[in-house]
Amino acid sequence: FGARAGDVIAESLKDRGFPDVDAETVTRIERDTLAFFSRERGEDAYALRERLGELTWNQVGLVRDGAGLTAALVELNEMYARSNEISVNPSRALNLEWHAALDVRNLIEVARLIARASHLRDESRGSHYRSDFPARDDTRWLKSIPLTRQTDGSVLEEPRDVALTRLRPGEIRQPAAVAAG
Repeated sequence: FGARAGDVIAESLKDRGFPDVDAETVTRIERDTLAFFSRERGEDAYALRERLGELTWNQVGLVRDGAGLTAALVELNEMYARSNEISVNPSRALNLEWHAALDVRNLIEVARLIARASHLRDESRGSHYRSDFPARDDTRWLKSIPLTRQTDGSVLEEPRDVALTRLRPGEIRQPAAVAAG
C-alpha cells in the first residue's frame, strides 16, 4: 500500500511546483535548529520521545475516540512547545543528542497531524478505528485528508474525494465461507 500511496502523492504533486521561500523563513528555521546548542539546561529529548510513544499508543493508536484524541492534541501541543526548549551538548560534530532533539520535534509534529486528521474523521475506516464512530461512512468520508502547512505556520485541512481507480464501495463480494461466518 505504501507504493500505491507514494504513486498517488507523486501524481498529485507533479504540477504543483515549489512554494516561494523567503529569506526570513530560512533564517527562522536555521535559528530554531541551532537554538538547541545555546541552552545550558532544558528539556530532555529522550524523555519526550518516551512520553510521545506512550501517548500515541494509548490515545492515538489502534482504538481511538474523540475525547482521547482531544486530550492527545492538547498534550501534543504542549510537548511540541517543550521540544523547542531541548538542550544538547554544544558540539556539532557527530552530535547524537542534536539528532534526537530534531527527531523528537518532528515526530511530535507528525503525531499532531495524525491526531488532527483522526479527530476530524468521525467514522471508522481501515486501520483508523474510532470507538465512538464504529461504522464506515462512505457518503461523508470516502475522502483523503491532506494537511498542508501554510506560510504563516497554520495547517490547512483539505478533505478531498478519493479517486476510485479499481473498486467502488459495494463492489467487493465476500466469499460464501467468509460471509457465512
